[in-house]
Amino acid sequence: MKPVNTYLKSTKSSVLHILIVEDDKSVGSMLLEMLSNQYICEHVTDIASFRNRFNSFRPDIVLLDLNLPDGSGLDLCREIRKGAIHNDAVIIVMTGDSGEKTVNSAYKAGATDYIRKPFFPTELLAKIKILSENVLSKQNLKQLYDELKLFNKKLYKLTSIINSNINELTKTDIITSIEDVINILDCPYCEIVLFSQQANNPFQINRSPRINFLSFKKLVKLKPLIKDSQENLITFKVKEPNYTVYVYIYKILFNSRKSGVVSLQSTHPLPQQTVDMMALYLDFINLKGADIDIKNRLQNEIDKERKEIHKVRSIQVSLLPDFKEIPGYSIASTFIPMDEISGDFFDAFYISKGVYQIVVCDVCGHGMASSYIGSAIRSIIRSISSQLAEPARITDTLNRVLIQTSRDIYYFATMFLWQIDFTSNSITYVSTGHPTAFFYKSKSKKIIELGQTGPLIGLFDDAIFEQKTIAFDTDDTLIVYTDGLIEAPSPIKKELYGTDRLKKQFEHAIKHTKPIDILHSVLGSVYSFMDYSAVDDDVTVICMKKSDADTNGDDDSEKL
Repeated sequence: MKPVNTYLKSTKSSVLHILIVEDDKSVGSMLLEMLSNQYICEHVTDIASFRNRFNSFRPDIVLLDLNLPDGSGLDLCREIRKGAIHNDAVIIVMTGDSGEKTVNSAYKAGATDYIRKPFFPTELLAKIKILSENVLSKQNLKQLYDELKLFNKKLYKLTSIINSNINELTKTDIITSIEDVINILDCPYCEIVLFSQQANNPFQINRSPRINFLSFKKLVKLKPLIKDSQENLITFKVKEPNYTVYVYIYKILFNSRKSGVVSLQSTHPLPQQTVDMMALYLDFINLKGADIDIKNRLQNEIDKERKEIHKVRSIQVSLLPDFKEIPGYSIASTFIPMDEISGDFFDAFYISKGVYQIVVCDVCGHGMASSYIGSAIRSIIRSISSQLAEPARITDTLNRVLIQTSRDIYYFATMFLWQIDFTSNSITYVSTGHPTAFFYKSKSKKIIELGQTGPLIGLFDDAIFEQKTIAFDTDDTLIVYTDGLIEAPSPIKKELYGTDRLKKQFEHAIKHTKPIDILHSVLGSVYSFMDYSAVDDDVTVICMKKSDADTNGDDDSEKL
């Protein structure tokens, strides 16, 4: 689209008018001689003569002497500024008194500038040159404003069409919207031609059926180069026996490839606004077409990515233990990823005939990278646990491996790892930067907090990890979770669920005999606190309860 100043039409001569108001005829004559080569000038010697000439001559600049035979130049200056017609003329006051009081009075009266008498011709010419440039700029802006008022009426309609088509999803739909644009433009003929072999050319409009406008095929025969031209706009004339056809060929671009053309034709030159508005709309079409292509490619990539993520998710779920092989224990679990895949994981397996190991781990972050790190941690734990046996040694080795292999990527994790010893009816655990686990001791009916026994894994070379052992008797219950549970936000209270609420809810829920019911109670409390909104973080929870020694517990081991 051309710059808006190309719409200006010359409605007034670019040569400025200067009216000299000077009672000294010799000075007036000198000024006329100085200025007449560049400007249209007139000289008057008094206020009455000025009034007679002002409205008809319409000066752009007034050179005004302050001392006139029939009045004050300052009063005349005020009169000009208060007038209803042509009150924006530039006024240069000429005075022999350059005192501050006189200068301030001139400015207050509405003078634009002043010059001292006697003046240097170069100084006066320089002032007038600068001010004349300002006047011409102001006139051009006024003309531009008037033109744009007319242009904006059509532009508003064009904008409405753009807004109504901004969400179109196919190129065909966006191309056919050109018909709406033609309805607001002063153009009798429009044809759209798409070059794709699969494309159907949308339409051809002829509002002057008695005129034989030329189809694009005929134009190509006349001017073969127009089909392959890379110009955004080609214009030419075709002389017919009784009239001349003015042709405007615009190219349609999709992703920098010429995909078609729009042909506008008329028996007279189209208004510049019409030419430019069509160019503007085609800019929108070209951008929208590229946007549609990008969105289609992006959607294809997203679909592929989702399939891959779904596969990873399926693998994650398939690797979760079912806890149905632990005699004397009932275990319920839940696994709620924030994204489709998670940095949280839990795993469980026998490391020897009499020892069963369970681990809950939370890798920092979410999504694919965290899931990958989590899978690596899971694999490392499985590969070293049987050999190292003790939770502290397993954790220490895991920490050193992570630091050596992932120091530069700054991934770390919290972990709660415990081993059930069926012989001693006890559990031995380590907690590395993990949220406090809660252990209900049925004999004392008290809840014991199992805090951290070491720092985060993957951060410190010299980290020390301790392990602790506690007896696990009949009806004792343990709940282990990741921080997504206690960091669940309340949209109403603007606070987090927190460990205190969790502890109280666990104490309330312990009356249930099955871990799955305890888990239901805890999660129900959390979701109620969140006003049933989506979680902000991955959530993993495991609840484990000791049953009678002769009870298998398989029926109570469930996933939520």
